[in-house]
Amino acid sequence: ETVYLFFDNDTAGHAAMDRAITLLHQHDIALKVVDYRALASSAATVKDPADVARERPQEIVGLLTSALPAMEYYFGQLLISGQDILTSPKVIIV
Repeated sequence: ETVYLFFDNDTAGHAAMDRAITLLHQHDIALKVVDYRALASSAATVKDPADVARERPQEIVGLLTSALPAMEYYFGQLLISGQDILTSPKVIIV
């Protein structure tokens, strides 16, 4: 089974995503992350999963289908942020 993480698209949501990935990864749970960028041009205007469900319910299935494996999302976020993934304290080596 796979757990899909779909948090708010703000600083607190991203921090919660990081914590959830760290916690669940320690328990060997298969994780996928719903990435708002899959909504293309409107990704910046989406605030949370409830917005998507209310305003564009037809897109939920597509978002789940395009969800990224958690580690791919996690390291992608580090690269986007410009952090050095070899020296970042956020990097988890398993």
